[in-house]
Amino acid sequence: MVYMDDREELTNILLNNNGDDILSCADKILELVPELIVCNKCEHEHRAHKYNVYIHILHVVAGIDSDLTLKLAALFHDIGKPYVKKKVNEKVRYWGHEEVSGIISNLVLNRLGYDESIINDTCTLIKIHDKKIKPTINDIKLVVDSIGKMNFERLLKLQTSDISAHANEYAEIIIPKLDKIKEVYINNKF
Repeated sequence: MVYMDDREELTNILLNNNGDDILSCADKILELVPELIVCNKCEHEHRAHKYNVYIHILHVVAGIDSDLTLKLAALFHDIGKPYVKKKVNEKVRYWGHEEVSGIISNLVLNRLGYDESIINDTCTLIKIHDKKIKPTINDIKLVVDSIGKMNFERLLKLQTSDISAHANEYAEIIIPKLDKIKEVYINNKF
């Protein structure tokens, strides 16, 4: 069963609520995508984070421009965290959440009836959203060759918004590294 009305409403919310306006739609999004409810009850328990998983997700969405694929990737990028959360040596870990997030996202996006190309690109971005990219031509080329230029540019935007929705002290360290990757990418032909 395809929930086209829900898809249209979710798309409308994502594309027409810019910046922090998306936070006012938090309850409606949970209604449309109940798979996210568990994220609202999942605390990060890590100094690099300042919000629970769901509020973090909404802040990441808020930092994305009106590109539907990118907004969907932001909405679902951490949906798998509650399912893999565990403590290891007194630290909370989310190993493998990217893969689980991709699987859940694929199911939800198919249920909602999104186009196959949007689903594929969204899930690709989700599965690699935490990929550490070195600011070298070779490393960037490997990623660009793997996912294409458009998705590479989307990935950088997703990573920037994701890091910006972390604790300020953490973001201040990581954002300059992402800026360096962008600089190398812009100044070279891929």
